Amino acid sequence: MGLFDGYYDPSTYQGGGGTAGGVFAGTSTGDIAYRIGLAARCIANAGLSGLKTIIDWQQGEWDSDNTSTTQANYTAALNGIIAEYKRVGLLKTGNVMFINKCTRITETTTNRNNIRNGQAAVVDAGLVRTGGDIDTLDSSNRYDGTHFTASGAAAQAALKLAGMSNFIQSG
Repeated sequence: MGLFDGYYDPSTYQGGGGTAGGVFAGTSTGDIAYRIGLAARCIANAGLSGLKTIIDWQQGEWDSDNTSTTQANYTAALNGIIAEYKRVGLLKTGNVMFINKCTRITETTTNRNNIRNGQAAVVDAGLVRTGGDIDTLDSSNRYDGTHFTASGAAAQAALKLAGMSNFIQSG
């Protein structure tokens, strides 16, 4: 049984720590955008392409701590990431992508609002929706300003649950 009673939730994970949004979009050195296509192939090879797919995007810590990341180039990177998910067939009618508000809560710059505004700018309330506000989880939920303790991970999941549950039940 998966996260939601009565629904099977096969998961695929693609990630990269300490990574700028542009790296996933293929607009930065060290491009790892290929992982999006790899996830699509893994899902197809497992025969799961027909299932509802939730893409849970939680990234922004590195960018919020980097003053060279502007709202405009962060928004452009996210739009590139969204376009790649659409290109490989993971983001289409019947599927959804949640963009979580996510920055480094112990950042050393004042760049947080640029990233949060960039995350909000790509939401279209259709295929791309507002996710949880991960930044509401303070340092008591984290062990280093970014990564979650066990109780922080549970709180993070609770922030995301309502939107994901609503999508699974209602579309």
